[in-house]
Amino acid sequence: EDPEEFVADRAVDWRADSKYCAELLLNALFTERQEDAVRGLHSLMQGLDISASTLSAALQIDAVLAAVGVGASDLYDYINFAEFADSTVIPLMALNTMPFHKIIRRRAVVVIGEWVLSLKDTREKLYGPLLHLLSTDDLVVKVSVSSTLQTMFNDIEFDSKVFEPFVQGVTTSIVGVIVAAEEVETKLQLLNVLTDMMRRVEGETIRPYAEVISSALPALWESASLSDNHALLRASIVDCLTQFVRCLGAHSATSYNIVLPILHYSVDRAQDEHEYLLEPGFVLLSTVAEYAPVWNEAMLGIFGLVEKEVSQSLEFVRFCLPALDSLALLGGDQFVQSCSEGIQRIVFAVLGNVKEILTMKLGNTLDTILMSCKSSGIGALRLALSRCFHFVFSNESYSYTMSVFIAVLSRVLLSYDGMFFELLEESARAMQSTVDDAMKKLVESFSESVDCLTVTPKRKAVALAACKLLTLSHPVILCNWDVLINIVVDVSQELKTDDLFVPTAAGRDKASLYKMLRMGRGQEEEEEEHSGKEYENNPELKRRARLESEDPIQTISLEDTLRMSLEEAQSNLGMDDFNRTLGSVDESLRSQLTALLSP
Repeated sequence: EDPEEFVADRAVDWRADSKYCAELLLNALFTERQEDAVRGLHSLMQGLDISASTLSAALQIDAVLAAVGVGASDLYDYINFAEFADSTVIPLMALNTMPFHKIIRRRAVVVIGEWVLSLKDTREKLYGPLLHLLSTDDLVVKVSVSSTLQTMFNDIEFDSKVFEPFVQGVTTSIVGVIVAAEEVETKLQLLNVLTDMMRRVEGETIRPYAEVISSALPALWESASLSDNHALLRASIVDCLTQFVRCLGAHSATSYNIVLPILHYSVDRAQDEHEYLLEPGFVLLSTVAEYAPVWNEAMLGIFGLVEKEVSQSLEFVRFCLPALDSLALLGGDQFVQSCSEGIQRIVFAVLGNVKEILTMKLGNTLDTILMSCKSSGIGALRLALSRCFHFVFSNESYSYTMSVFIAVLSRVLLSYDGMFFELLEESARAMQSTVDDAMKKLVESFSESVDCLTVTPKRKAVALAACKLLTLSHPVILCNWDVLINIVVDVSQELKTDDLFVPTAAGRDKASLYKMLRMGRGQEEEEEEHSGKEYENNPELKRRARLESEDPIQTISLEDTLRMSLEEAQSNLGMDDFNRTLGSVDESLRSQLTALLSP
């Protein structure tokens, strides 16, 4: 009487339900008496009357298919299900001459989902019949088909190219069922199917049917407030929108009239459903910023909610930092100038108060922010950078995370040296130390960080900063020329052998350029290759590639910088003091330096 209730298959107590008890018994037989159970099941499978002209025959087929489904994990090596699907299951899906045939159609759909691992080469034959059943009037069958399709989408063997001809029909049918369904559980289930489909299918395949999807979501969002499980439904809608924006790619701005109001609501802790919406909301924000073609002023208000959230709680900071990174790439100097106070509050809230991996992510995000804004914009982040100085100078141990912040400070020294040394002096006073001690700590930090860093651009940033220090006449610097020169020589030799890191983008195709630029993000996990198609459809990849290809740290020659720094040091010190200082450097290191600077 209630198809949605039937599909949900709710049981008050499974121990009192004969269906569940029978399945437990059958599983035990497949495990403990496997040969006998397989022999008996084979006999039943071969004896099926697939015409199912009577209700008794239909129930017999339903029972046998149910048994085949229950034993899927135990019978994988004993039953050729792909052959059974061709000869029996697919014809059963087409039965529609008797009212009771709906029982068989539903069971056939379910058993396909249970044996999906065995159907790698048969799936193309199955998509057509499954799509046909999605267009029937039987809601139980349609929801069952959706569940089976979801299993296929989530399988590692799913081939989006094979599924491509069926995208339009499946999209239209599932959206139609979502709109028609009355139970929240049914809407949730179908919405998750749609989300998984968009996650696995190429965006350009989904894009022509974007209007079909977007037309249903606003009303679904509003109607969610009338249900008992409205928070769960709205969280699923936000997840769906995340994949929807990804599929739209560079065309995502066409969906902003729907996406941005929901996004703003989702990242607002003041909303009743915030416990359910904040996490998917921040993921949606990262995706919107990633695929945004241009900066949108609405992002300022949304960022204000992000900053407010981090200031109040660090629970979702792991989702906020990627969003901040993407917003910095999108808005550049405009974003930094407008949101500098909020950025600084996030730095103060996070730095020193979270696990090391999140601290590292904050350092990488700060590096992106500094790279995105002009030199004048760095001044707007003075308090945040002062906090970074204190963080570095107050730590005695050196780790990769600490080294990431050394690379950030190196970028400040290269772009805004006046503010760098002001912050150095302030940190010395705050630590109740002297400027000389701060200089010693700085040189030590540079030396240790180069050994910890594994990312070439960050190592080069430290080496370029070391060149800058060589021009100073400070006694601590003069006593540590061997340390600074060793850093520069070591990184220079590395750059000569690193075929991924070259000073300009000339002659480099997009794939190798992107691979090089990915290295600059400081990600330790296995790097994924991105196709040219993904590069074209992802504005953030283009923004990052363009930004990093123009970054002085990426483009200027370390050898030329070293040569100019030594010439400036000679001018500042005078020939005698210069030669005396250079003479204090280890002879083998001087030989390497001479070889490096020779034409």
